Amino acid sequence: MIFDSEYSTNILNNIRYQNAQPTIICRTADIPNVSTDSKFVIAAGTFYVQEVQTEDTGTTTLVLSKDVPHGK
Repeated sequence: MIFDSEYSTNILNNIRYQNAQPTIICRTADIPNVSTDSKFVIAAGTFYVQEVQTEDTGTTTLVLSKDVPHGK
């Protein structure tokens, strides 16, 4: 698994802002039951899966957030 917190620059209504979007990239076979209900606890803190992006290459990118999902 590779944890990354890449920064991106975005523009919304002519306002430029930067955003860090933490992700985990891993082999799809290693996480067969992952879903948007999943959470990961690593040295950087507790993260909740917001989105699961499965690729045809056998890898999956998990888009994470420190925000607790609604209803949890």
